[in-house]
Amino acid sequence: GVIKCHSSAGHGEQGIVEAFANSCNPWFAQLVEDPGWTLEDIEETYRAMGYNVNNEDEQGYFDVNGISGYTASTTLTDKNEFNTQWGCMGQGMTLVSPLQLMVWQSAIANQTGVSTMPYLIDHAVTVNGKTTAQAVTAYGERMFTPESAAHMREIMRANGTSRYADVLPGYDIAVKSGTAQVEHGAKENSLLAGF
Repeated sequence: GVIKCHSSAGHGEQGIVEAFANSCNPWFAQLVEDPGWTLEDIEETYRAMGYNVNNEDEQGYFDVNGISGYTASTTLTDKNEFNTQWGCMGQGMTLVSPLQLMVWQSAIANQTGVSTMPYLIDHAVTVNGKTTAQAVTAYGERMFTPESAAHMREIMRANGTSRYADVLPGYDIAVKSGTAQVEHGAKENSLLAGF
């Protein structure tokens, strides 16, 4: 396969902020090919985010406070090959649940690289007004360096400001839009994730 841009005219010269906003697939394919990092570096990054890489572990479930989804997974075999590059863009054989997107984005939003785990019920109160249960904030493992998380937050905020300020006026949002393939490319859905 060939990784093409959705814009037949192309985007011209761009940095990561513009490529992120434009969802420019060739830019990200070239990033994956960068000689400054190896396939092992890429695999380690995915593992730090909780991915099952190359079916090393059984496909399991990711559970957070009673919410369950498949553990994210991807196949990475050759960083100069289409399927690996396509997978690094969240397509092809890469699977991700909305729950994991939420957890990853919390690590970016709080700029620590450590996720804040969501919970469904903050507290429970009896009919007499006594609090019987109180949720406690739990944290995941470090997925990114604080510097990477802060940089990604600024890229997402720039995208929110340039592309979505008119949709949610008065809010400072950080967002990424994209396409989510369903049934191995048979169908496509729009995807919007942010904070």
